Amino acid sequence: MAKPYTGRDAKFLLGTDEVGKTTSFSLNASAGLLETTSLGDSVRSFTPGLQTFTGSAEIIYYKQDDGTNDGSEFLRMLVKTGNTGLSDSDSKTLTLRFTDGATNSDVTMTAFITGANISASPGEIAKAQISFQATGALTTATI
Repeated sequence: MAKPYTGRDAKFLLGTDEVGKTTSFSLNASAGLLETTSLGDSVRSFTPGLQTFTGSAEIIYYKQDDGTNDGSEFLRMLVKTGNTGLSDSDSKTLTLRFTDGATNSDVTMTAFITGANISASPGEIAKAQISFQATGALTTATI
């Protein structure tokens, strides 16, 4: 019988550490096409261009027993004091993983956090939403 993956099978990792209490993640892959149509052609033709990988994740924002806030590392990548902005050292290794027993299906990339948001509403758990964009080729793609 086929096994459908569910949220229970999914993990979101920063480096090699699972980001605790991730409620959802998504990955979008797209490829640009370059037009190669010549004058006199009656139909358009294209060739593959550049690939882009973007995504997002939602993380429950809570305090660990050691006093650290889960999800805060993502927020600190963008929410900074001073005027230094982002640098190359702000890129991180992210892995989106589906687990089936001892078998992992991973998509691993070096990425920049491009958006960070923390929200709280009465009667709701505080959540941090992040968006990311890969830089360079995917490191692993075993999906």
